[in-house]
Amino acid sequence: MTELLVSHHGQKQTLQSPARKSSLGGVQKDLCLAVREGSLADVESALALLKKNGGNINSRNIFGLTPLHSAIWRNQVPIVRRLLAAGADPDARDGESGWSSLHRALHFGHLAVASVLLQSGASITLEDCKSRTPVDLLSGPVLQVVGSGYNSVATEVFSWGSGANYQLGTGNAHLQKLPCKVDSLHGFVIKLISAAKFHSVAVTSLGEVYTWGYGRGGRLGHPDFDIHSGQAAVITPRRVTSGLGSRRVKTIAAAKHHTVLATEGGEVFTWGSNREGQLGYTSVDTQPTPRRVSSLKLKIIAVAAANKHTAVVSESGEVFTWGCNREGQLGYGTSNSASNYTPRVVESLKGKDLVGVAAAKYHTIVLGADGE
Repeated sequence: MTELLVSHHGQKQTLQSPARKSSLGGVQKDLCLAVREGSLADVESALALLKKNGGNINSRNIFGLTPLHSAIWRNQVPIVRRLLAAGADPDARDGESGWSSLHRALHFGHLAVASVLLQSGASITLEDCKSRTPVDLLSGPVLQVVGSGYNSVATEVFSWGSGANYQLGTGNAHLQKLPCKVDSLHGFVIKLISAAKFHSVAVTSLGEVYTWGYGRGGRLGHPDFDIHSGQAAVITPRRVTSGLGSRRVKTIAAAKHHTVLATEGGEVFTWGSNREGQLGYTSVDTQPTPRRVSSLKLKIIAVAAANKHTAVVSESGEVFTWGCNREGQLGYGTSNSASNYTPRVVESLKGKDLVGVAAAKYHTIVLGADGE
């Protein structure tokens, strides 16, 4: 499991205290309600009542969720810490999909909570009902804009989790249970980051791309044969210099086997594995360096990449997808084993003003300018 983080800001909420109940079942509901809606003080009171009545902090509600699962969804770090200190099991799996708390934290993009879970010994290899580890549930690239222009303050990038493929950028393959600074990016103004199973990417305020990790199949974008053949890894961030020329990158997404970006001019470049057509062009099984998706004529403003498919949004609000469609993830109204190797507009979304897109292994989500 790998995670990257640039910056984080919490939000303060004012909520009503939950009502108290006397039965053991009521006490359990009381804790669940406090976790979902109450303050840290409410949670403390509910925990005291639970202990007094001999309750189990890891009991599940009718939806198969423990109080810790609910706290993860709410993204309240102090409450998560308190539940863990009280004995909440970070590896308890929910009753629907078999997700642990770390699965949920990474799916929702709650990085600070994920860090707390890792510090408490949460498993990074625990699989859900579909054999997915927590990092497989990232619903999209972890991105945060933190600066732009020449006068921006230098940022810091941190990573943690499994370094088995050198995807942490720390120069070694060690397991990092706590956030560790990516020292080789010190002094850079990083505006975008994205993490996938085997590699990570970063974009500077100048629009330059850096990648690191295990590059077999070309996912890192470097021309060296020993890198894209898998004989060598890139153990610290290295700038991608081939294929892009002087273009500045606006947005980027890393997936399990490939990478996609859009430049400030709206051009789309892809590289990596093309076995399911996820690169958007034919004639190659793998592409070791950035190559433009020439069939896209419109200016692209948003990109998303999943295991075997890619999706983008144009400035005019249209969505284009390509790659594997076995589960209907391309949005064409069909699901079959045939892959689509070139971008195709999602006809059913025409007329909508779309501005954002996210992709996971078997599905795609888009966001409208009106919040739809």
